[in-house]
Formats: sequence, C-alpha cells, structure tokens
Amino acid sequence: MDLYVVPILLFCSSVLMAFAWLGHIRFRQYRYATALLVSWFLVLPEYVLNIVAFRWGHGTFTGGGMAAMNLGFGVICVALVARYFLGEILNRRQIAGFVIMTLAVFLVLYPDPNPKELTLSGGLVTTVVVLCGLAFGFYKHTQRRIAQKS
Repeated sequence: MDLYVVPILLFCSSVLMAFAWLGHIRFRQYRYATALLVSWFLVLPEYVLNIVAFRWGHGTFTGGGMAAMNLGFGVICVALVARYFLGEILNRRQIAGFVIMTLAVFLVLYPDPNPKELTLSGGLVTTVVVLCGLAFGFYKHTQRRIAQKS
C-alpha cells in the first residue's frame, strides 16, 4: 500500500506547492499581500501532505528516495501549472529535462548498480510511469500547439 500511497501524496503535495509558487501570477490585479496570504493558505495543506508522506513512507522508501520523488513531481507540477494555468508553452529542451529528471529519480530510488539486486517495486514503477507519461504528454501537446501556429 505504501508503494502507491506515498507517491500519490507527494504528487498531490507538489500540485499545491506549484499553485502556491505560480498561481498568483495569473491574478496580478490583486495586491501583493493578498497573493502572499493565498499562497500561504495553499502551502499549509501541502506541508501536511508532505510530512504525512515522508513519515508514512520512511522504511518503504529512503529519505533521499522520497525527496527525489518529491522534487521530480514538483518540477512536473510547476510545468503543468505554467502550461495549463498560465498558458506558457514548453519547448523541446524543457521536455528533455523532464525526461532526464525522471531518470534521476529512478537512479536515486535504486542506487545499487548490481543488476542481481535490482528489483522494480510498484512505487518505483508508478513514479517512473507517471513522470514519463507527463513528459511525453507535454511533448505531444507542445508539438500540436506548434503545428497549429504554423
């Protein structure tokens, strides 16, 4: 159960953090203090999800492994918010960066290079599939947008 719940909690945490970081940019007509308060309102449940995930997942995952998942999800979520909430377009280099970060998460979760000891757990597979799928989806969507503009 932890193999699936922990990555899901970390992903949800990252969604909230991405909106806290970038969401206020869309509403520039509001004062700075309002943006700050709304961002902090989003950060509190994000922090709760993060702490729950790390405490629940430690033992199933290492601290470094969960941090790698969290950072990987965070970058993907920032890209999602930038693309779909702010309307920004991602380029090929950014998509390649997401794919490389997915590989980095895989390497951190399983640092032992001995293939005899390498096993693919459900949590790792879930994380890698989600990150690769999102990166591929961004790439295809960006290609369609570029084709529409031409």
